[in-house]
Amino acid sequence: MVLRRKQRKQRRESTTNFNCNRSIAADATGVKLTRYPTGLASALKKIKHESLTQEDKHRFPKAVAPLFISDPFKKKFINLFSTHPSIDDRISKLERM
Repeated sequence: MVLRRKQRKQRRESTTNFNCNRSIAADATGVKLTRYPTGLASALKKIKHESLTQEDKHRFPKAVAPLFISDPFKKKFINLFSTHPSIDDRISKLERM
């Protein structure tokens, strides 16, 4: 039983690392293709700041969150369980390129 829990945890961690690495690799490929990391960082900033109003949040169920590029319902402390790097992390990495 303990072994199963440990295996599930390891699987979850490897999936999280894989998804984070894919997001970072996708950003790096975007920079390589466009040769314009500032533009990509600017686009991510716009996506980050484009959020739902409180009225919209009440109108839409949380089930529609995957349809957005940036989760409009996301709480700050949930980043511990996130499978993808935060937009802030991606922006900072792009700005360092």
